[in-house]
Amino acid sequence: MFVCASTRSAVAERAIEIELTPPVPFLVDELAEAIRLRLAPTGPGVHLRVTGTSAGVRVDVAAVSRDVHLGGLGGAAAARLVALAASDLLLDDLASEPELVLRAPTAPPPVLEGARDPRRVSLGLVGMVAAWSDPLAGAAAEIVIGRRRYATTIELAGGSLVSGDVRALAAMARLDLGVRVWLVELRGGISVAPIIVSTGAGDRTVLVGGNASVRLRAPIWGAARGVLAVGADVFATRTTYFVDGMVVMATPRAAPWLAAGVEIPL
Repeated sequence: MFVCASTRSAVAERAIEIELTPPVPFLVDELAEAIRLRLAPTGPGVHLRVTGTSAGVRVDVAAVSRDVHLGGLGGAAAARLVALAASDLLLDDLASEPELVLRAPTAPPPVLEGARDPRRVSLGLVGMVAAWSDPLAGAAAEIVIGRRRYATTIELAGGSLVSGDVRALAAMARLDLGVRVWLVELRGGISVAPIIVSTGAGDRTVLVGGNASVRLRAPIWGAARGVLAVGADVFATRTTYFVDGMVVMATPRAAPWLAAGVEIPL
């Protein structure tokens, strides 16, 4: 058994055809009125079939179905709930399309270095010069593991004295911890410097100490950053070299240095 109704009014010129298969807790006219409120004033007629179920009703529009649980509602209230659910199935017949609101993108709030990515690995390449008995010039490569505001760095450097009476090569290994605030990074840690002297009888020694530095890290292109650093190594031991009884070189107790280069995320 079913009830079929077709309605037309001066307000909505299109026909509304509804097939009801009891039991349903509302009248055809109640559902038609609820659907009419959601229709554009003109357009082709609409057709839907409503079948009673144990929990409510099933709405069929063409080949698409939807179950509506009424929760004990009846009359006009139940009809409005069914009309609301059916509106998605009758999308082309909605009285008005949902308003599309376009908003200009807003800039994200500023975050501290590394806050977006809790763990970031970077490669740093710098040229550097240190003040020993004569200038010690060289280059360094470092692996930087950043975690939010903090960084752990493993740095390997090498250089040679650029003047003076002694030919010497020096390597440098630094293990540092750092903290970053905006573009500035403060570092401190352990320094180990193997030295090879080739003048005269030659010599090999290792200096051990600590270091501290401050770095300016500014974006230059994409995710790459330019680095400008100033720092100093302080050693616990010193070695003095003599030629013909005269002092020709002494390793420094404190060696300030200057470095510049780039840091590239891996």
